Amino acid sequence: MLGRSFRLLVDVPAGYDAAEPSPVVYVLDGGAFYPLLASNPALHRNLEFFLQPHKGCTQTRLFVSLAEGDAPRFREPALTWVSTWSARAEAPFELKVVQQPGQDHFSAVLEAVRQGINWLLVPVIN
Repeated sequence: MLGRSFRLLVDVPAGYDAAEPSPVVYVLDGGAFYPLLASNPALHRNLEFFLQPHKGCTQTRLFVSLAEGDAPRFREPALTWVSTWSARAEAPFELKVVQQPGQDHFSAVLEAVRQGINWLLVPVIN
C-alpha cells in the first residue's frame, strides 16, 4: 500500500475528436508534487503553445512516451517538442522521454503507463 491516495485524470480538451490520438493522462497526488504522463502526445494542432514556457508547479515530473510507429503528423511535432525542451537550460519540469520501438499509437499506451507510473511514483513511494 502506498500510504497516500492518487487520482488518475484524463484531460480531454474541448473539441476533442475521438478519431484523434489519446488525450494527456495525469497522475496527481493532491500535494505539491504533480507527476504527468503523456503517451504519444498529439501536439500537431498547437505545438507553438506547448513550446512556450508557462507558469506551473515547479516540482513537476513529466514522462513522455513516443511510439516508433506513430503517424508522422503526430510524431514529428512531439519530437520537436522533446528536442526544444531538452535543449533548454531551465525547464519547469524534470523530463524523461522513452521511445517505444515496434509500437504504434495505440499499442504503446499500456507499456507507456507501466513505465511512466514506475518512473513517476517510485521516488514518491520510497
